[in-house]
Amino acid sequence: MPGFAPIGTLPIGAAPYVAPAAAGPSQALLLLSPVYSDAGTFSASSQVTRLPVANLQTRQPQKKWRSLPGTAASIAIALAQPIAANALALVAHNLSSAGLLRLRGALLQANVTTAPAVDTGWQSAWPITGKPAIAWPNWLSLLTWSGAPAVPYWQLDIADPSNTDGFLEAGRLILGPQWQPSIGFDLSGTPVSFDANDQQTKTPWGYIFTDRRSPAGGPARVFAVQITAANRKEVQAGILEMQRTRGLWGDVVCCLDPGRPDDFHINSLHGVFVQKGSYPITQNFDPDGGQWGVGTINLNESL
Repeated sequence: MPGFAPIGTLPIGAAPYVAPAAAGPSQALLLLSPVYSDAGTFSASSQVTRLPVANLQTRQPQKKWRSLPGTAASIAIALAQPIAANALALVAHNLSSAGLLRLRGALLQANVTTAPAVDTGWQSAWPITGKPAIAWPNWLSLLTWSGAPAVPYWQLDIADPSNTDGFLEAGRLILGPQWQPSIGFDLSGTPVSFDANDQQTKTPWGYIFTDRRSPAGGPARVFAVQITAANRKEVQAGILEMQRTRGLWGDVVCCLDPGRPDDFHINSLHGVFVQKGSYPITQNFDPDGGQWGVGTINLNESL
């Protein structure tokens, strides 16, 4: 199929596994919006008719794209305009511990695989600690890179030689510029909590009857953090614009600390804002003038 890498370039056989990259330093909060990738056009090297690649552009992660039987697939992305993207998130996928991702981008579609301006190379879908051996509602993998030029054409290659399902699938793909402030969120509050819908009824005799209403993978997580003082321009061009375009209906990916490998799955989620944005002026100053605060960034995980 034109626009996709031939199977011979995929790391099957010659390189069946790429080890996760070494852990880096702790990082500031990261937010990623799908506003640009959702406006583009996706096409897949293969797809099940009833589970098309267009499902990767819908908010509900349980609405899947699924490949035909095999352990490798490619997704071509044509954005509506050139974007200096520097992050990609693949949500609710079925990759095994040997799952690999590679993203390439170019100004011309013909150059995406032959002379890309951006090439992450093959990377493990997991942090240095590997895939956790636990039940989890939606696995999330994140690719980030620096020095990205503005290009409209991209291709995500996925390979998973150890996949036992016999196919590849995912529920959401988000590509765009990340927002990562130079100052992290406050070391206070409740960064992670749970939104459990389970019911409990206590009888007059002290017995407790329960009604489980959370999914098998557990209740949704809730992130709630705030930033007391941040660079005004970073706030206005970043989270302010993100909350303006996403409102309380649109989804985002949030990583409390994308550089932490040992509990990346706990500190990363795909969800929606559940509280309107607010940006108070502070009494702190930097070279861009008075700093702005960011009221509680409150997100509820999508299940």
